[in-house]
Amino acid sequence: MRCFGWMAFALAALSALAPAAAQTRDQTACLAGSDRNIVAICTRFIEETSRDIGLVTSGKVRPQNKTRALYQLHNLRGGAKQAMARRYAADGDSRKSAELHHRAIEDFDEAIRLDPSQPHALLNRGNSLAELSILDRAIQDFEHVLRVDPKNALTFNNRGGAYCGKDVSYR
Repeated sequence: MRCFGWMAFALAALSALAPAAAQTRDQTACLAGSDRNIVAICTRFIEETSRDIGLVTSGKVRPQNKTRALYQLHNLRGGAKQAMARRYAADGDSRKSAELHHRAIEDFDEAIRLDPSQPHALLNRGNSLAELSILDRAIQDFEHVLRVDPKNALTFNNRGGAYCGKDVSYR
């Protein structure tokens, strides 16, 4: 009977830690960006982190320092969104190189939605738009990249090509 009590206690302790361990695995996999299922993993992690933010904000969970806990949770959630954005941008890159520009643009759109300050996705969405002769939107993307990264030589080159494609004098 003693053995059963000890085993029951150990099993209860392990089951209580399982969600935290799963969240740690999700957090590690998401932020590392190494798993092919990164979008699903990061989405699950973002949902769990958002739930934790709600618990802390509502006062149902009382950490020692509420401001610090919220700051850490928001940073984790932001990092997960950036990791997902990098995955979408990588998928867009591979589709762009396979001449699947419409699908690449969808991936870049999602990457930009998740992380609007990502110049890589903006530049490559502009390149795909230029390939499809949607030059006004391509120029807008190139202008946005130059606001974020004003010394990006490739963006200057691509913007110039888009203006040439429009047959408009450079401003």
